[in-house]
Amino acid sequence: LYPEFSRFLKIRKENFIPHLTIGRAKFGLSDSEVELLKERNLTTSLFTIDRLILFESKLTPKGPIYTPLRTFLFK
Repeated sequence: LYPEFSRFLKIRKENFIPHLTIGRAKFGLSDSEVELLKERNLTTSLFTIDRLILFESKLTPKGPIYTPLRTFLFK
């Protein structure tokens, strides 16, 4: 996706870490809890998406700030 995004956005390569966040814990997990999640065969129901929203995240002492940069609609 990087080549596509770079056509529309100015991306600072030295700070760009491409990733996709599927889920996030609102609190810290212990090492044993993380290992337990890794061992489970987690599945989800099928779902359809109609858009992808690309966000910029800036880490601050009060937590991350998410700013939508661009929305890609799917047909």
